[in-house]
Amino acid sequence: MSGDLPVRENKFVEQWGHMRENLEYKFRWTPKTMRTVLFAGVLFPVLVYRMTVKEFEVQDEFNGKPKRKFL
Repeated sequence: MSGDLPVRENKFVEQWGHMRENLEYKFRWTPKTMRTVLFAGVLFPVLVYRMTVKEFEVQDEFNGKPKRKFL
């Protein structure tokens, strides 16, 4: 890439790169990964949505506007 520079390979960086390149072959569904996917993919977005809707409802009530219907 940048000529004939003397580059020393770091064993740990190489292992990490290899792991990242082959993640789809090594991945296994376990109870821990299921919890992580459930939280990050379902529970957290639902929580953020509910908090946002609640904030809109509070602001509408404070400003005397009629309640809006979300989803």
